Amino acid sequence: MNSYILAKSFIGFEAVRDRDKLMHLFKQGGFDLDPVTTAWCAVFINSLEVAFGNLGTGKENARSFTTYGMQVDHQDCNDLSDVEEGDIVVFRRGNNSFEGHVTFFVRWVDDQTMECLGGNQGPNRSVCYENKPIDMVIAIRRTT
Repeated sequence: MNSYILAKSFIGFEAVRDRDKLMHLFKQGGFDLDPVTTAWCAVFINSLEVAFGNLGTGKENARSFTTYGMQVDHQDCNDLSDVEEGDIVVFRRGNNSFEGHVTFFVRWVDDQTMECLGGNQGPNRSVCYENKPIDMVIAIRRTT
C-alpha cells in the first residue's frame, strides 16, 4: 500500500463532520491542526506519507511539496505524459507565490484537465475527487 491508496480510504471525510478522525490522522503525521479552521490539503498528504513510512515535508503549506520526492518532467505543460496515477501534484492558488493546493493525480479527463484526489476540496472541504486544469500545475512529484 502507498499513500495514494491509503488516501482512498478517507474519501468522503469532511472537515466538520469528521473533524476528530482527521485530527487523529494529522496527529499521527506530527501535526496539531484543526481541519475546521485551517487549510489542510498539505497536512493530509504529509500525514499519509508518514503513515506509509515516508518523511513528508513536515510543513503545512502545499508548495512545500514542490521539492519533495522526485520531479516528474512537466516543464512543457502541453505534454504531461510522464505523470502516473498516485503522483503528487502541486497547483497554484490565488495571486501570490505562497498559496497552493496539493493532491494526488488520478487520471486524465481530457488533454487540459486532470482528475485528482485530495483533502480540503469541494464544497464540504472533504477528501474527494476534483478536476483540475493543467495550466495551474507548478510541480509534479513522485515518491515510492
